[in-house]
Amino acid sequence: MNLSSGRKWAVMETMEMQLAVLRNQYNDQLSNNEEQFKKLKTEIAELRGKISAIDTLLGTNQTSGEPEIDLAATSPNEGNDIQPFTPVKSYWKPILRVLVEMGGRGRRQKVIQTVGMKMRGAGILTAADFGKLPKSNLIRWENRVPWQASEMRAIGLINSDSPRGIWEITDAGRKWLDDTNT
Repeated sequence: MNLSSGRKWAVMETMEMQLAVLRNQYNDQLSNNEEQFKKLKTEIAELRGKISAIDTLLGTNQTSGEPEIDLAATSPNEGNDIQPFTPVKSYWKPILRVLVEMGGRGRRQKVIQTVGMKMRGAGILTAADFGKLPKSNLIRWENRVPWQASEMRAIGLINSDSPRGIWEITDAGRKWLDDTNT
């Protein structure tokens, strides 16, 4: 019975890792698309300004006949400025630092909350990170911490054999943290 249970956990961990990789790919694609959208908005505004200037010089108030696009309505965030989310890799150092501060290991929920306090205090989290995820009541940054811990577990920075609900930094995690601090 334990063997079957162990297999189920292994399958679930594999699925979680695959989903984490897929999520990161989508997040990167979203970031790229948001950046392109921002550039297009700037180009549209510049073109509208040029057309308006020509209309002023001609003494006319023409429109191109094209429907005007409401950029604010198409933006995924309020207003015309797209507020970026904190890059997912920005969670790695705080997670590992918190684990070191906790003596190398900590309970999942305590680590998540401490990471959030440190990132908020350091001004790393953006207003967008405090928004709720679509179709859930989860706060974005609170959801990203465990996903990134899963990513770090997959590459050996966090122990994958720890008891459920416990996160432990590995020697490789300590080395990575030391290397990135220099």
